Amino acid sequence: MTPIAPPAWSGRTLPSERSWADSSWSARVTLGSQHEVTAYQHLGVWLVEVLQSGPDAVAALDLTVQLALAECPLGLVCALPPDAAADEPLVTALAGLGRHVARWRATPVVVVWADDAGWAEVAARPGGRHLQRSSSLLHAWSQLRTGGAQRTAVLAVTGNALAARAARAFLTRTCLDWQVPQHLEAGPLVVSELVTNAVQHTDGDVDVQLAEHDGRLRVAVRDRGDEPPVTPAVDPHSLSGRGLRIVQTLAATSGALPAAGGGKVVWAVLDAAGVRIVR
Repeated sequence: MTPIAPPAWSGRTLPSERSWADSSWSARVTLGSQHEVTAYQHLGVWLVEVLQSGPDAVAALDLTVQLALAECPLGLVCALPPDAAADEPLVTALAGLGRHVARWRATPVVVVWADDAGWAEVAARPGGRHLQRSSSLLHAWSQLRTGGAQRTAVLAVTGNALAARAARAFLTRTCLDWQVPQHLEAGPLVVSELVTNAVQHTDGDVDVQLAEHDGRLRVAVRDRGDEPPVTPAVDPHSLSGRGLRIVQTLAATSGALPAAGGGKVVWAVLDAAGVRIVR
C-alpha cells in the first residue's frame, strides 16, 4: 500500500447539507507529502490515519475523508492518535463524519477507538451515532471487506453532445441488471442533468459512477472542474439553468466532493421507493 496525504487545504467556509458545496475547495486538489493525516487505499477500503492531535489535524480529517469518499470505496476506517480523546475539537470533527454516512449509508465509516466511555461521548454528538466502532484497524478493515457491500458500476463518457444519451442508456441497463426498476423513471433524468451540467461547465470527459444498496441508488458524475457546482437563480424566461434544481428535488440527498488530483464528484441518492415523475 502506498501512503497518500491531503494537501494544505484553503478555501472559504461554505453552507452545508442541501448545498452542493459541502466542503472547502481549492484551486486544484492534489495529494502531496505526508502531513497530520494520511490515507491508504487497500482492496476497496480507505484507511485514514490521524498521526497527531492539533488544529491542523482537525482541519485535514474531514477533507481527507471527502477525498476518499469521492473514490466510491466500500468503506473507510479512521485510526486516531493515543491522545485523541483529550482533543475536544478533534472529537467534534470525528463525530461530524457521521453526516456523510447519514446521507449514503452504504459507505460506512468505522473508527478505531478503545475507550468505552469516550466512545459513548462521541456517539452522543451530532452525527456520531452514524459511525461504527472497532477494536483495531485490521478488524475494521476485515469488517468492511466482509460486510454487505454496495454494488457499483462505472462508465467513462466522452464530453460531447452525446454524453447525456450514453449516460441514460448506461443507467437504464444497469438498473435492469440490478433489478431496481423503480429508478427507471427518475434515474435517467438525474444522470442526464448531472452529465449535461458537467459537460457544459468543465473541459474533458466525465465518469458516471452508479452504486446500489438496499434498493437505493447513488448517481455520481466525476468531472475535471475544480469549482463546486452552483445552482443559479431561477429565470422564468430562460429555457436552461434548472438542471441541478431538478436533481435536488428528485434526490433524497445530494452533494459534491473534491477529488484527488483535481476535479470533483457531484452525486445524488434516490430513495429505495423510487420517484414517479408526473407529466
